[in-house]
Amino acid sequence: MAELNVANTNVTNSTLFATRNCRNLKSLNLSCCFEVSDQGIIQVASSCRSLEYLNVDRCVRLTDASLVLIANFCRDIKELHLRGCSAIGDSSLYEISKKLLHLAFVDVSECAVTDEGIAYLLNSPSLVSLNVNRPANGGVHVTDECLYLFSVLHSNSSSESMPVFKANSKLKCLALSGSCIEFQGQEGNHDNHSPEVYCQQLSFSSIDLGKRFPSLQSLNLCLCDKITDEFLFLFQSKDFFPRLKKIMLTGASVTTRGLETCLQARPDLVIVHNNRIYRGLSKVITDRIVQTKEKCWRMVYWECFAAAVVVLSLCYFAYR
Repeated sequence: MAELNVANTNVTNSTLFATRNCRNLKSLNLSCCFEVSDQGIIQVASSCRSLEYLNVDRCVRLTDASLVLIANFCRDIKELHLRGCSAIGDSSLYEISKKLLHLAFVDVSECAVTDEGIAYLLNSPSLVSLNVNRPANGGVHVTDECLYLFSVLHSNSSSESMPVFKANSKLKCLALSGSCIEFQGQEGNHDNHSPEVYCQQLSFSSIDLGKRFPSLQSLNLCLCDKITDEFLFLFQSKDFFPRLKKIMLTGASVTTRGLETCLQARPDLVIVHNNRIYRGLSKVITDRIVQTKEKCWRMVYWECFAAAVVVLSLCYFAYR
């Protein structure tokens, strides 16, 4: 047997002991198996060492111990789903980044990870897609400090908790929806759209930031309300995420001006903003015309309404 899907069932740890006979298992889906804990994963890791796909979404009883075992015994894993595993944190992500050398996709949305854990994952040599989406109640504690780690080849930070970060040339998809990410233009120089970006006490070149992910094609910054037009202005540089094809900004604090500036510089870029898809500058201009027309019609409507009220009032008092 090469594939086993028991998602959304009442599978328990004792049931997983049967996997000791599935040494050629390649794919295992345990999504929403709420009774599965570290004891069950111990059996899976020790028996199914050929696993390439593992989905343990919403398995809330799993801890870092499970992932450490997976990293030590299942070295061929390429796709790992951990969404909603609230007890999983940074320490296990370190083991994953060091030992799962074929890992291409990982989802740590709604996990208890921080900047440190995300930086560890970005060190994975084969990583292509990373999901760090955060729900409304706050599960992923990623801040703009993480962007600083994105921007440098090697961190010389004196802090022992910060890992050495290397540029990832294979990453194609990065989802940071709902994370506390903030891009800010240089203070006092907003009109010039300076390529300098400031994160807390740290500054780095935004052009350099884009170069660190030369293959990035999709960027999800939905619900990142601190993303403003300043971020879109950075796309005036062709070196800023040069291969980016799609960016999702629903819930971000961007305006029509920012969209126009971005799409004028990068007409091939697709932007999703507030349930609208912008492909090229014409869509933005059309939206602006429509908004202007709607505003004019509203003004005409209220003026006519006010005039009608005045006329009726005069007629009432005239015939009283």
